Amino acid sequence: MKKALISLLLFAASVLLLLTGCSTDNSTITPTPQTSGWQVIDPATIPGTPDFSDVFFVNDTTGWITTTTTSNIFKTVNGTASFSTQVTLLGGTTAIHMLDASNGYSGGDGGWVYNTPDGGLNWNFLASMGSLSDISFPAGTLPSNPVGYACGNNGQVWEITSSLTNLNSGSASNFSGISAPSVNNVWVCGGNRIYYYNGTNFTSQIAPGGTFNYIHFINNQEGWVVGNVGLIGHTTDGGTSWITQTNPDTQNRSLYGVFFLNSNEGWAVGVIGVILHTIDGGTTWAVEGAGLTTAFLRGVQFTSTTTGYVVGNGKTLLKFEN
Repeated sequence: MKKALISLLLFAASVLLLLTGCSTDNSTITPTPQTSGWQVIDPATIPGTPDFSDVFFVNDTTGWITTTTTSNIFKTVNGTASFSTQVTLLGGTTAIHMLDASNGYSGGDGGWVYNTPDGGLNWNFLASMGSLSDISFPAGTLPSNPVGYACGNNGQVWEITSSLTNLNSGSASNFSGISAPSVNNVWVCGGNRIYYYNGTNFTSQIAPGGTFNYIHFINNQEGWVVGNVGLIGHTTDGGTSWITQTNPDTQNRSLYGVFFLNSNEGWAVGVIGVILHTIDGGTTWAVEGAGLTTAFLRGVQFTSTTTGYVVGNGKTLLKFEN
């Protein structure tokens, strides 16, 4: 009778633990890093180990990667299965923006700006702006009437048409990112400054405290800026006000690239292989692709919710495909 009572009490205790969820110490469980859909690409047809600086795809399979290491640009037409090597002649490139599969612009060393009318078979020297770190053209820009923008060190901001025009920002900042969602609506960042250009004047915006590395606007009102120690800023009023978004990366890794498909879904990348992803406009961010690489990631672009590319130093190329 005593043994039966003990057994009954033990059974009841087990049931109680299951019902209250206390049978497992959840504090000892380490979440599995989200790597689903991400893969490390070995671009074997690209010689050496160049540091990739930027990436631009016009669809899911056709894209270009720039490098500061050599005077080459690398093109794929099969989603990174293979690459052809293109030549800029004058030096490495830090940025690229293609208007379509044939027409586009790149630039880098010496502030050289190039354009191509044939998908990169020929990169023609257009002009020099002293230094160049980033290029942006509004979506839907026609090759027959291009108007784009580029930025660089010492406050350099230039308009790109059939030639280059110095917009004279009046700043001494080293600008590292530029975004032009439409003509005469341009945001540029660098150091601890964000400036807005309205086609006539540059105005400094009140931004979250920190050092900014890259900026991306999806329209004339909404954009994101990223920077050192994991800084993420967001505006929905054209930069009249900026708010700081919460970054879940406990290592506070600096961010050097950000890209949004729409007002909800975006990605940010940076040092030591960090990749962040949001599906609610940055209200919540999550670390993705943990453990894929420890490289300095510099560029990110998604062509759809199911296909995206990330590039970085040491010939690093990551692809998301779902």
